[in-house]
Amino acid sequence: MLAMARESWEAAVNLLKGLGVTLKQLFAKPFTVQYPEERVVWPDRTRGRLALPRDPQTQANRCTSCLLCEKICPNGTIEITSHANEAGKKVLDDYVYHLERCTFCGLCVETCPFDALRMTHEHEIAVRDRRELVRHLQQETLTFNDAWRGALPAKKDV
Repeated sequence: MLAMARESWEAAVNLLKGLGVTLKQLFAKPFTVQYPEERVVWPDRTRGRLALPRDPQTQANRCTSCLLCEKICPNGTIEITSHANEAGKKVLDDYVYHLERCTFCGLCVETCPFDALRMTHEHEIAVRDRRELVRHLQQETLTFNDAWRGALPAKKDV
């Protein structure tokens, strides 16, 4: 009988604690954002889709077709095709990014020794046709960098 009364008392105390949390949140300032009218400022380390930024001095693509990002990708999101030029140096032909397979892990960005890849803050990537999720980053580089100049988060040395 005493044990049952103690359990009832503990249950009542726990119920009041839960109601206290609920009551406190009832009068707290809401943190809901009225999307799309209001936008959230994303932290620099936010992982959106991939981009191939240009070198600021030469405006050339930094990708050297070393294939490290393609090899490190756990689900085969990246496909790179290249050819050798007259000097025997690899030249990037196409950088295919399968957005529907990407887990946004960032391994490709961390692996790239030439700082040729960045994760953008672009997260609104809903499409009606899956074929639109296959992106050719080599072709998008021109329009992306012209339209979104400065939108790439800075890659900090750790």
